[in-house]
Amino acid sequence: MTMTIEPLPFRSLRVLTASIVTHEQMLRQAPEGSEERWRIERKLADLGRQLDEAETVWEARNKP
Repeated sequence: MTMTIEPLPFRSLRVLTASIVTHEQMLRQAPEGSEERWRIERKLADLGRQLDEAETVWEARNKP
């Protein structure tokens, strides 16, 4: 069984965090050492970078 793990571009922190949670759940179900697991790990790393960037932008826009 192959899961599609390519999300659409994100616009909010809420959507990014929800996608991270979903991919973490998918990771728990993926067999150790499988290509599917590798892809999910790579996507989680990418989502983490996106979240860091989004948080930086949010903080810059919301400084008092």
